[in-house]
Amino acid sequence: MNLSSQCQQWQRGDIQQTSCAMHTFLGALTMRKTLIAAAMLATFGVTQAQTTNVDGGTTASSIISVGISNVNAQPFGPHKPGYPGVSPDGSNYIDLDGISTSSRFVDTVAGFNHYYLPGYTHTAPGGGTVTTHINWVRIPSAGEDVYFGLATNPGSSSHNHAAYHVGDRTGYAVPASNTSYSVGGLLATPGTAANDPVILTGTLSYVASYVSVTGTLSGTNTGSSTVHTLGISATDFSSNGPGTFNGTSTYSSSAGASGSGVSSGHFYGNGVGAGNSTIAGIANSTSGDAYVASFGGKN
Repeated sequence: MNLSSQCQQWQRGDIQQTSCAMHTFLGALTMRKTLIAAAMLATFGVTQAQTTNVDGGTTASSIISVGISNVNAQPFGPHKPGYPGVSPDGSNYIDLDGISTSSRFVDTVAGFNHYYLPGYTHTAPGGGTVTTHINWVRIPSAGEDVYFGLATNPGSSSHNHAAYHVGDRTGYAVPASNTSYSVGGLLATPGTAANDPVILTGTLSYVASYVSVTGTLSGTNTGSSTVHTLGISATDFSSNGPGTFNGTSTYSSSAGASGSGVSSGHFYGNGVGAGNSTIAGIANSTSGDAYVASFGGKN
């Protein structure tokens, strides 16, 4: 029975007629509120309760910045605010979880999923339009995701690369004992194509009581026999705040390239038990042949 026929049956004098009118009005008002709410939901999406304890690092914020995601809209989503995110334009941070889809999956790096987003066209921090290609590797870390990757603004013959890492540091802890990490990495030199970074694997070792983080990663590009090697050595655990490390890096290749530079990173995860401590960081050259690299792994 529809609303109109119900009103006809209830009309029994002035009081009943007034009740019918009010019933009709409230029904229409409820329907209008429902439609407005549905329209707002479709437009703005659902805002969930997320973390604010996101941190990381980048070798060049002019190419890519890291921070808490603040984009919450279609059609590029589903995007969610409050998650580990990246921003090629320095203001709109996209959560990496939302774009880690099967269509962007490339391969695995040290057992972790590697994704690639080509051709993200945007306004550059300094003005003008730039197209950035983004690689990232996802490390599930005790329920708190951590990412490392490369971003590339392509040129005609050489390319501008930046390395980055970002993650949720909720409940993180630096291990209380010596810890070994199986790590992967992405490395690029000026001639490295955005869709073919050097895939690195190796081991990083943490000596407890904030003594050092050291290790070596090595690997090749697809279809190349040239071996690239990245060395990490860090002994500064205070300059960038608690749970961070800073030091040096070295780079060499079997083709004769060599360079040296800096490295930095963070500890993620609660640090308790196997698989619950994650390390991630970046490295870049300051002399010799140019390189940038990102890396990360679990104990």
